[in-house]
Amino acid sequence: MSAVPPIGRRRHRLLVEIAVDAPDDNGGVQRSWAAAGAIWASIEPVRLAGGFAAARAEQIVTHHIVFRRRDGLTGDARLREGDRVFRIVAIEDVDDAARFRRAQCEEIGP
Repeated sequence: MSAVPPIGRRRHRLLVEIAVDAPDDNGGVQRSWAAAGAIWASIEPVRLAGGFAAARAEQIVTHHIVFRRRDGLTGDARLREGDRVFRIVAIEDVDDAARFRRAQCEEIGP
């Protein structure tokens, strides 16, 4: 099987969001997210892990998201599909021509 999914599997329209940091009144920063375009991609679930953090149950779901190469999309950005938000952990080229990229992502809550 090819690492590049056929066009029919790239059916998810994901919003690309970039971090915008603004200074707050306490000397820190307030982070918000701004839309920076959209991509068509395939989303493949990879792993589900559970555990406890801060005395509460927590789940981490990882996905591989494959999309056509887009310059400027780095690990500082995140992807959104409706209420689903994906934090980018790593990005790699999928094919030798560097036309497609695969992002390893963690799904985080809204």
